[in-house]
Amino acid sequence: MPRSVCARALWHSPRRSRGRDSASSRRAVGQYVTGSAYLGLDGGGSTSIVRVEDHSGRVLFNRSGGPTNPSVMSPPALRAQFDDLLRDCPEPEVAAVCLAGVGPVSEKRPPIERALRERFGTAVLRLEPDFLAALWCFDAPITACVMSGTGSLVCSRDASGRIATSGGHGFLLGDHGSAFRLGQRVLERYVSDPNSVGDLAPRVEAALDVSGVDAAVSKVYGAVAPPALVARAAPVLIEAATLGYSWACEMLVNEMRPLASTTAEHLVRHSLDVPRPILGLIGGTWTSSTVRQVFRSQLHRCGVTAEAFASPSRQPVQAAVLLAREALL
Repeated sequence: MPRSVCARALWHSPRRSRGRDSASSRRAVGQYVTGSAYLGLDGGGSTSIVRVEDHSGRVLFNRSGGPTNPSVMSPPALRAQFDDLLRDCPEPEVAAVCLAGVGPVSEKRPPIERALRERFGTAVLRLEPDFLAALWCFDAPITACVMSGTGSLVCSRDASGRIATSGGHGFLLGDHGSAFRLGQRVLERYVSDPNSVGDLAPRVEAALDVSGVDAAVSKVYGAVAPPALVARAAPVLIEAATLGYSWACEMLVNEMRPLASTTAEHLVRHSLDVPRPILGLIGGTWTSSTVRQVFRSQLHRCGVTAEAFASPSRQPVQAAVLLAREALL
């Protein structure tokens, strides 16, 4: 994928000295050597993954952990999550960290940079928004990418490299069609009357690892990252819709409709309204054929007939590693 101004590092540290033959420039980290590794970190709203590769692509380190979303987590909680995720991680030459809500003017950016700088020392640091990694997940040409994981967002990259986004806005003001919104809908129904979800009540409780309404409410409001916890109930709603529960089908349509509308508006606003667009779908919500079918039908209602839904060629964390490699080109 060609480089662009938008794809370059939003912030870089100065490069370190690369005297490979100097003993002082080669500090062993475990069995690996400083300066030989490229780190990618995909910070999700529910799950985060870090991956380190050497110059040949050999995986040196891979670990998954909890959410690292600065929009919903306190600085101490976020730092603790980074510490746990990066424990015993080999020191990279370049680190590309892709998180939600860390654009170049975000107030969340400086403290995250400081925390990562403390962790990565002299490594080149590339801090990017999560949607950049999402776009780098597709090898085949796509018209736009529709993200639906814990949150949701529509993004695209034109021929000149300009990146545009629509939707998102976080769990309080947007994220329609996301796992959080689907989980929230079924939890609202459950806490108002557990019997209203029928024989799926135990599935709701199992998703949150609680027993009873009071325990569910208490756990949600006491969570370090509430969206991540609420999103765990999304599969219950999707299952109910797949089984034909009318209330679940209505909820799913009501969530996919605004996401489809945002997608259609994005295509028009950014001159991407081709007759049959190819939409890249990324995020855990799209693993359900029921969700994809409902989304396609709602797109059609918005006047969009998708040529195809493209699946990603790689995981976002692998795309983050590619961004790390690109930083030195």
